[in-house]
Amino acid sequence: MSESEPTFQNNPNENLDLSKKQEIRKFSKEYSPDERHQTATEIKFKRKEYFERKNDLFEEIELSKPEELKSKDKLSELNKEIEVLTNELSQKRKNKVIELLSYLQIKNIQKNLGKKKIILEQFEDEYVKNKNLISELSSQMDDKSKLEEAKNKLNEFYNSQNEKLDVFENEKLKQLENVVDKYDVVFIHGIHPHFTPKTNSPLKIEHLDAGGPEKTVEEKLKILLALEPTIASSTIGKNDTPQNMWCRMGVLLNGGKIIEAYSSDAGSKSRNVNERTTNSHLKDITIKNQIHDAIIHRAPTDHGAYNEMILQNPTIAGFYVDKGKPRSGNEMDLIRDEEIAKIATKYNLPLYVISNGETWEAYYHENTKTIYGQKLIKPSEITKTNPPTINRDKIVSEIFEDCPFKETSHEIHQLESMFDGQEYYLALNAFFNKHQLKNNITQRFSETLMDKEYSIGQLEDFNKIAALGNEIQYQYLIKEKESHLIKLDKNIKTGEIRNLNPITSMAELRNGKIRLGENGYIDENFPIINNRLFLKAINNKINEYYQNSLHLNENTKKEYENIIKNLVFFIYGYGEQAKDNNDLETYQNANELANKYLSTKDYQDTIKKRLKEDGSFKILPEDMGVNQ
Repeated sequence: MSESEPTFQNNPNENLDLSKKQEIRKFSKEYSPDERHQTATEIKFKRKEYFERKNDLFEEIELSKPEELKSKDKLSELNKEIEVLTNELSQKRKNKVIELLSYLQIKNIQKNLGKKKIILEQFEDEYVKNKNLISELSSQMDDKSKLEEAKNKLNEFYNSQNEKLDVFENEKLKQLENVVDKYDVVFIHGIHPHFTPKTNSPLKIEHLDAGGPEKTVEEKLKILLALEPTIASSTIGKNDTPQNMWCRMGVLLNGGKIIEAYSSDAGSKSRNVNERTTNSHLKDITIKNQIHDAIIHRAPTDHGAYNEMILQNPTIAGFYVDKGKPRSGNEMDLIRDEEIAKIATKYNLPLYVISNGETWEAYYHENTKTIYGQKLIKPSEITKTNPPTINRDKIVSEIFEDCPFKETSHEIHQLESMFDGQEYYLALNAFFNKHQLKNNITQRFSETLMDKEYSIGQLEDFNKIAALGNEIQYQYLIKEKESHLIKLDKNIKTGEIRNLNPITSMAELRNGKIRLGENGYIDENFPIINNRLFLKAINNKINEYYQNSLHLNENTKKEYENIIKNLVFFIYGYGEQAKDNNDLETYQNANELANKYLSTKDYQDTIKKRLKEDGSFKILPEDMGVNQ
């Protein structure tokens, strides 16, 4: 038995049977060697303390015994001498004549007797002390507290290891490969080429749609490969069909940790790359039972009969396709085999075909442009395959260069508020400073306008006075012969012009509201009279928010701080647009006001950090919970 193995003659914990104890011992040897060694050292030390102290006490007792015997013998001798003297004194006092004649002798006897009694008392005290010392030392020899400490230490070790073992076993239940081995299923994650759940996904649908279905598939695949996000997955077993899949194409998984499991579509929502939430409550159900119910008692719904497993840190075995009959309403869930093969090859992904719930290793035939299955493979074999070799840093850089994620950062919302400030300068001045706007025409508008809802006259009548925004550029037009300001939305990537809005019809301006990034609209009767009064009203609003925030809890206070910051960026944007329109007075007023709450340098640093040269927003990896 190893010296580092905690041992004790008695059972370390009466609640643990022998087999459990052996299991814990085996577990601790493999997973807690340091703690095991430390516990063994402490137990050994406490046992050594006990036995060394016992030996020391034994020696002290042995050394004390002669003194005790010596004191005892001396007491016996003194008692006899006192007895003799007492008898002698008694004899001399029997007769008055003899007592009188023996006066001096009696005095000497009395004196000697007194001395002997004093010595007797001293030796009695010494004897009692020696006797008590031996008794105390003997009692200490019977003290097994150090052994009890050692035993308790061992019990603590086994109890803590038992808890760790339970956690370890529970974690094992969550590992994808163990579930695959137990239930003989494969895990898949569907990648739909034509559909992205609007509220459940962190991806911008318009961004994906602009690239087409093949680009959509590749973008989603890159995110899976490089970021390993927490995803929704499903299990497929023998005799299953596309009815048991969310999508007939996607990735086959060979690793990951299951954190929640549902017998049907749980509608989980992604908060960022690492977090996924549902409205369901599974707190009282163990993960073991969740997984069992999700696989064995999979529930059919109107959308199909697939389960949902929330999976952390998924790893990919390859790309799968199932060409069976799709679920009703899901006929557009495939792209051509040729495109699938092209994407799979680009990212070193093996191809798989799933048919009747069974998985086949597959290949792409160039002549027929078709993916064929060629070798049946067991689910347990899939978990033993290696993930593809990829340049993760390169893919992460590509993802965030042309970012498909929705904007969630407060800093991006601040920039949105800045753009709102620019727009409001144009819109408000269309009310009370139209001539000033017409004097700052930047260029003749020469693009083709196609809009069924608005008839805005001849194109040559319009001039562009500003162009704001990022992916959707807002262009502001003003008629040369009329005081008529118009806003149009132009998609920078496609060049498409979609909406035309006369500024004078914007309800939020007529009602004195201002739009403020993620905070929606602020209902306030802001004066639409002149720039000075408008800015003063916003300043008053900032002070009001600040005073109210002093009495709020931390979470609500944080919300107010974000609103205040958005208002400050709004003011900076308002001033920037005034400067572009040669309204230097308003620019200076706005800049001085905003600088009271946020320095111009901090404002410009945020713009530099978050705004690309083309005017689009920068979404950074940390916004999505990505560690680099």
